[in-house]
Amino acid sequence: MPAEPEVWVVILNYQQPQLALKAVRSILGSDYKNIRLVLVDNASQDNSVDFLKRELSGATVTYLENPANQGFAAGNNPAIKLALEAHAPYVMLLNSDAMVFPETISRLVATMERHGEVGACTARGYFALDRKEPIHCAYATDPSPWGALLAAILPVNFMCRLLGARLRTMITGEHIDVGRSCAVNWFHGALMLVRRQAIADAGLLDENFFLFFEEIDWCIRMRKHGWKIYYDASAEYVHLMGGSSGGERLTGRGEQVRNISIRSRRYFMRKHYGRVRGFIFTVIDRLILQPAESLRRALKPAVTQTRRAA
Repeated sequence: MPAEPEVWVVILNYQQPQLALKAVRSILGSDYKNIRLVLVDNASQDNSVDFLKRELSGATVTYLENPANQGFAAGNNPAIKLALEAHAPYVMLLNSDAMVFPETISRLVATMERHGEVGACTARGYFALDRKEPIHCAYATDPSPWGALLAAILPVNFMCRLLGARLRTMITGEHIDVGRSCAVNWFHGALMLVRRQAIADAGLLDENFFLFFEEIDWCIRMRKHGWKIYYDASAEYVHLMGGSSGGERLTGRGEQVRNISIRSRRYFMRKHYGRVRGFIFTVIDRLILQPAESLRRALKPAVTQTRRAA
């Protein structure tokens, strides 16, 4: 049998050592053995590195400590560079709030080996280890100024219940049939298995994105170089949404995370749709999208409270 191609697994931690530990242990429990595990710390101030080194003292882990927290892209890129210098055939990025199952990496690598045209691949995501509730983590269309506007002003969930899932795909681009493997435009960056040559062609993650949209930009750049982006329903993982970013559900930093997301989506629109349309989007964002999002957040607790009362 041919030797398994080496996979460099990169896990980026920022002050979530307990989550990162679970992510690492899930990798150590993989049935795929040709793995180089790199744990990157993004200048945590909570002694994350000491904790992780102590808990993982018997494991083979390479530690990288970034001098400052400059975001997801800048945090991962040093490890990706090391993997490229080592001529690793594959690099896998795994969020610190994500976990793989024993067979996940084997199935993803098998898919990539069968499909040489695929530059990046992801797995079917779930919110919990019981695998009951899937995450719609792959998308058939790219974010656009007009798509964002439609999603903000239309009652998408109500209309989709009324008219069906096809409408949701048209508006949001979501790949609804989570049980079907297929080529997509992009997917969430919580788990990304990327081919070395695709990275060499497209370049590293764009460090102008602090957080959010960098994986979409990366997928678009890979596609421009002729690579396919693939969603593999046969492989599965768990993503505890918001843990790595320190989202409001975990740390109360919701407003800060939202502001980062706003800056990233504006930069994304300028980069991929030009300065003029990017400027128009920024105006629409300020006047329509942000007020609409604020209204939805304000109404959501009231709706939840009403449901509880009922």
